[in-house]
Amino acid sequence: TARRRAVPLVYVRVTAEERDTLARLAERRVARREGDHSDADETIYRKLGRFEPPAEGHLELRNGGDLAREIERIAAEVEQRCARAS
Repeated sequence: TARRRAVPLVYVRVTAEERDTLARLAERRVARREGDHSDADETIYRKLGRFEPPAEGHLELRNGGDLAREIERIAAEVEQRCARAS
């Protein structure tokens, strides 16, 4: 485990605009890609409960137009946390 190895455990929550999420789920429902075995759709998405952040905290990555920059930002933060732990 991370604790046993003395490395930080970093939770990353990936979020997107609700309208984008619903559009992707609707598109997926209509035209599933080969190998897509998930049954998630708009109904299941709406049934999801409120997000409860982990007590240890988390980072948040915004999925959208500037995804590459967001990934770089999160990667840099994870690297910093790992460096501080060593």
